[in-house]
Amino acid sequence: MSGSSSGGGANLGGGGGIPIADCKHISIKTNVTSPDPTVLKTLKVGDYLDVELQTATGPLIAVASGNRRLGSIFTTNPKMLIDCIVKGHIYHARILKIDGADCQILITAK
Repeated sequence: MSGSSSGGGANLGGGGGIPIADCKHISIKTNVTSPDPTVLKTLKVGDYLDVELQTATGPLIAVASGNRRLGSIFTTNPKMLIDCIVKGHIYHARILKIDGADCQILITAK
């Protein structure tokens, strides 16, 4: 199958077996799960959020300025992103779309 990528997945290296993440070039388009409505109403498209771990092993969370937790982040391969954060890589998420309670983000290295 051929076609172009829409940038919705992670850029991964390796070939054949299990893909290995290039932590500096991760790009993940996803949604914030169950965003806090009081935090969400203070944000707009284009704002940046910090991507952090709630504990040393997850889950991934999106945090707005002032240390306000927006919500959890769901990805198809959370372990990859968690492993990169544990290794010291820092990520942020740019808000792409807010539609009611839905908040779409793009996670990239900071």
